[in-house]
Amino acid sequence: MTAGYPVFRIHLWNFSMRRFYMIQILLLTHAELAEGFQSAVNLIIGEQPCFEVLGLKFGQGLEEYTGIVHKTAESIASVDGTLIFADIFGGTPGNTAGKLLLEKWPYGGFPFGCIAGVNLSLLMEALTMRESMDFAALKTHLMALFPETVVDLETALNLQPQ
Repeated sequence: MTAGYPVFRIHLWNFSMRRFYMIQILLLTHAELAEGFQSAVNLIIGEQPCFEVLGLKFGQGLEEYTGIVHKTAESIASVDGTLIFADIFGGTPGNTAGKLLLEKWPYGGFPFGCIAGVNLSLLMEALTMRESMDFAALKTHLMALFPETVVDLETALNLQPQ
């Protein structure tokens, strides 16, 4: 019985030394695309914690949408980081995220960034890998997956780490 004790102890030691992250994810899109992505994610990999979606509704004012995005980003800000995805670079949701980056970056000292050009594969990769990587590593990993179709808004806006 004592022969198994050190192995068990080492197992617990290794487990306790592993750092788990929970990077918040906010998806901004036109219309109901965000809800559609969330529905697909729920079907494929199950409901995800710390995952918010906001679609710009037809007829919704820019000020109203910007206010909702800012309030949501503030409410989910996390020490592990908040990663915002936008459907297209240059669209209203992406521009709203860019404005948020310009006004609030770095967000309360927490890691904060935005990737425009989201697709379902990229989103699911982010959701499934966010517990095993820190913010910078996750963002670098995601940008490498689809370098021709995604844009890092921090780079596009020439923001530099402080």
